[in-house]
Amino acid sequence: MTYRIYKEFQSALDKVGIEFQMRRKPKQESTSAPAVAGNSFMGPSVNWLRIPMYNAIFSSLSKDFGPDFFKGKLAIEIGGSEGSIVRMLQSLGANVQIAPDFPRVDIERLPYGDMSYDIIVLDQTFEHLKHPWTAVEEVRRVLKLGGVCICTSVFMYPIHHGGNYGDYYRFSPDGFRAIFEGFKIISSDGWGSAEVLKLTYGHSDSGPEGTNPITRSEAEKMGIYERTDTMNYMMTWCIAQNQRANSEQAED
Repeated sequence: MTYRIYKEFQSALDKVGIEFQMRRKPKQESTSAPAVAGNSFMGPSVNWLRIPMYNAIFSSLSKDFGPDFFKGKLAIEIGGSEGSIVRMLQSLGANVQIAPDFPRVDIERLPYGDMSYDIIVLDQTFEHLKHPWTAVEEVRRVLKLGGVCICTSVFMYPIHHGGNYGDYYRFSPDGFRAIFEGFKIISSDGWGSAEVLKLTYGHSDSGPEGTNPITRSEAEKMGIYERTDTMNYMMTWCIAQNQRANSEQAED
């Protein structure tokens, strides 16, 4: 519909008090479904919505840093996730420590010394932080120069809080780029589509937080991993590299 025809059409509708809005159709992009299903670092209990995200993170770590970057590097996973990122880092040669589950470790006030780690993993904890910008500065302090933070969160997702932590924020890829300002952004992206939203919220009144989510094998059979769009992300992530000079970190 051209703009002239749209205006004439809307003018006619205005006379009877009806509004017509033109909305662009979400852009569909293909994903690599075979690679998603085949990566061995994802266990059978992995959340089915996270599979494309973990696959994309593994692809970025492998391609953007090269085969030897992670060998012998010291990493820490903070938050208590299900272990997919830990296993992928181990497969790349990193030595990974596991911190106590969130919120036993205060990410806004990390109990680690300056420049202690090469890699920090914050998997599905960022939305639960009251002051995520403070956490980013703590990550910057604890990371070595050139160190990498792998951070994941949610975008279109139901409220999910625990007895001792809340649910405060949602992050778009642009939001991650903004909050990690000053870092080198290696990747900031998301996965999801209108079809996935309809599926998750049609399956349960609580969406993906419902008591009977679909299984990974069901999702694969339905082909939902084959497409994504740029408007309806469920999962989002950011891989950011610390660029602050050692001398600047030492002065903080």
